[in-house]
Amino acid sequence: MYAKFGCGIVFFEVGRLSVKGGHAHVQAVPIPLRLKDKIEGTFLKEGRAQGVDFEEDPDAAMASCANGRGSYFKVDLPDGRTMVHLLKDHIPFSIQFGRYGNALLANCGLSPLNSFPS
Repeated sequence: MYAKFGCGIVFFEVGRLSVKGGHAHVQAVPIPLRLKDKIEGTFLKEGRAQGVDFEEDPDAAMASCANGRGSYFKVDLPDGRTMVHLLKDHIPFSIQFGRYGNALLANCGLSPLNSFPS
C-alpha cells in the first residue's frame, strides 16, 4: 500500500494498565524506504538514552502481558520483526516515545533526548 509512495510502514503500540483500567493504541507511520534499515537502531539508541530496554525475545515478552498481566510498548518493523519494551510500575515511560523515535528518524528538527517531551 505504501510502497507505491516509496515508503514502508512502522507500527508502534502502547498497552498500559492502571488502577482505573487500561489504555491501548496502535499507530501506523509511513517511513521512506531509504530509512527502513535505520528504524531499529534509532529506537535502540533513543531507548538506551531514556532507559527503554527492548526484550531479547519479543514473543515471550508479549505472552507475559497477555490477559492484562502487564504493560508494554511494541514496534513492528517493516521487515516483520518486532521490538518489545515491558513497562515497569513506578518507572516513567513517555507515551510520546514512539512518535518521537519516528520523528528523529525522519530528521524533523528535534533536538536530542535531553529535551524529550513527557
